[in-house]
Amino acid sequence: MTKKEQVLEDLKNKIVSGEITPGSWLTEREIGEAYNISRTPVREILWNLANLNIIEDEGDRGYRVIKYSIDDIIEVFNARKAIEGECARLACHSNDADYASRIEALQLELLSAREDEDPARLVEIGSKVHEFIQEKANNRYLTAFNTRIFSLVAILRNTAKVYRDIEKESKLGHQEILEALAARDSKRCANVMRAHLQATCVAIVQFGCNHLLGVDDQDIIFREGEIL
Repeated sequence: MTKKEQVLEDLKNKIVSGEITPGSWLTEREIGEAYNISRTPVREILWNLANLNIIEDEGDRGYRVIKYSIDDIIEVFNARKAIEGECARLACHSNDADYASRIEALQLELLSAREDEDPARLVEIGSKVHEFIQEKANNRYLTAFNTRIFSLVAILRNTAKVYRDIEKESKLGHQEILEALAARDSKRCANVMRAHLQATCVAIVQFGCNHLLGVDDQDIIFREGEIL
């Protein structure tokens, strides 16, 4: 990995984890001095972060870490329901030799993890479930769409580590998804995936993740029916 790639990955991880908070400013000079690299690779790094929808270009003022709104969360989850619901349906038709064994391994991981002890562990396992489905769907266009919204999904996964109740419900959803995958019930799997994503979105909005997402308190109002 080149120095530029290392800096890009480090900044991305700090933003996703919340170490660099929403609304923070990033300038070429400060990044160059902090990582001891020249302006040209810094510009490329900032452009890449902006392309991931993690930061936004504010012209002469520099770049600012994006503050996501409740509307952003709802729109992303509506997109995920469409994309990942279809991925779940397609995954059930996979002919890969490791299909059944990997589902069984994920089920065992879920059963052994306790949300009251380590919600971060459940976030990690949940990510594996979604990644497995995307892999087995084997559709490069759906994968590309998922990649485009990676940054907000990663931030929301980080948010869920803080709230045990969110991960408790999420664990049940992932168990149902894996059961449908094991049965190769494509219709049920797609429906369960969409229901799981809707429930997660509602939980995140209702729990008011304004601290990590930079959303104003007055915006934390869930209106029934707003999530399609």
